Amino acid sequence: MNASITVLALLLGPTLLAQDSTAQNSLQGLVDRHDELIKASWRSDDPDAPEKAIRSFASALRGFLENEARGEEVHETRFYLVSTLMGTNDIDEARKTLREFVPAKASILSCATAALLAGDIGMDEERNAWVDAATKKGGSFDDRMELGIMLMSALNEPERGEALFTDALDSAPDAEAKAQVLWHKARATREREDLPEGAYEEALSDLATELPNTRFGRIAGDRLKAMDFRVGGETLPLTLENLDGKTFDLAAQSGKVVLLYFWASDEASSEQATSASQRLHQEFADDGLVVQGISLDETKSRAMNAIETWQTTFPQAWVTNGMNADLALRYRVEGVPNLLLVGRDGKFAGLYFVVTDEYGRSQLSDAVKAALAK
Repeated sequence: MNASITVLALLLGPTLLAQDSTAQNSLQGLVDRHDELIKASWRSDDPDAPEKAIRSFASALRGFLENEARGEEVHETRFYLVSTLMGTNDIDEARKTLREFVPAKASILSCATAALLAGDIGMDEERNAWVDAATKKGGSFDDRMELGIMLMSALNEPERGEALFTDALDSAPDAEAKAQVLWHKARATREREDLPEGAYEEALSDLATELPNTRFGRIAGDRLKAMDFRVGGETLPLTLENLDGKTFDLAAQSGKVVLLYFWASDEASSEQATSASQRLHQEFADDGLVVQGISLDETKSRAMNAIETWQTTFPQAWVTNGMNADLALRYRVEGVPNLLLVGRDGKFAGLYFVVTDEYGRSQLSDAVKAALAK
């Protein structure tokens, strides 16, 4: 069940983020409201509060599905409801709800997600039928690649996944297109549990070696280097245009200490990390500390709203495509907040600080002071 919920979040996340999270009658609005209620329930003195909150979420999802959801949102709501029912162990109700899924009216990834959920609750016949439906449907290149990854990992259909990637490679018109397919196939390799350790690194190395002058060939090469980031080790080139129009070039910061701070406003702990970064900026900017914020928000407006709300004064950049931005892929940013400290010598002085508690914030502050003292 955990695999289903994880993949469900990955598939539905971008769609939900594209919606107006302030809209009261949107799926995103419903999810946001109940997410806060469920979090609050865990702080309640009532031991039954979490289950009540989750069941309330299921009831709200059911009402939204029956009365308000339209188009692809119908399937997204159904999947959330099924996953929630699985979480409350209402398996029969989850099966009944999932059987109402209509693959003919759904996208390629919705069919794959339905198949994944069906496999988790013993609906093998439906699971197989929906896998077939997904592989036969047309879809965008990105959706086909995501399907290939699901087939080779969560759906445990590696032969079908291999066939999908082979077809994509055969139809690739040029080296750039081929490199893009190989990048996604490498991602699938990473997700597979039946391959030996190091298979993902080998796939990246093959891509970087075979197609070094393509976009994804270069990204693969840099990602391999990022996987070996260590204190005292080399950084990667990084140039950004900040929201104030000024250019930030990491190579030009020689002699300064640089805190690279990747964040996104929809991740709750980013507010804490922003506050910690702001304090360091205020305290040590005159001593040679440069704090560089890098927003991975889905939209520029989200980033700017958060910056205004949090009242940050250190430089900020926003990059398109969020976690799929070239910079995030090259620097292996797979979660936010992500804080990397670069010393005066241009080499890493600290990596991956966790600042959600006082101990973590103290570690970051101490690392900054030590780097400035050198």
